[in-house]
Amino acid sequence: MQHATRMTSWLHVGLFVYGYCFYYYLARSDMSGFMQTSFFFGALLSTALAGIYVLALGVTSIVDTAFQQHCIVCTLLPVMV
Repeated sequence: MQHATRMTSWLHVGLFVYGYCFYYYLARSDMSGFMQTSFFFGALLSTALAGIYVLALGVTSIVDTAFQQHCIVCTLLPVMV
């Protein structure tokens, strides 16, 4: 369960960064025009999608590790008894 807590923690960090980017664009930057807006949010979207990809890899590795441990235990348990 420790891995799931760690992943949700990173998910919250990603959401915070995503929200701060909207705040930064609207309140603090003086960007305007289609090209600047599309580049800024395009870069933001690609970063967010990379974070989702890494999160999916983390979930896959946790599930795979749990499945492998289950297979090893089920294989060795009858031998040890």
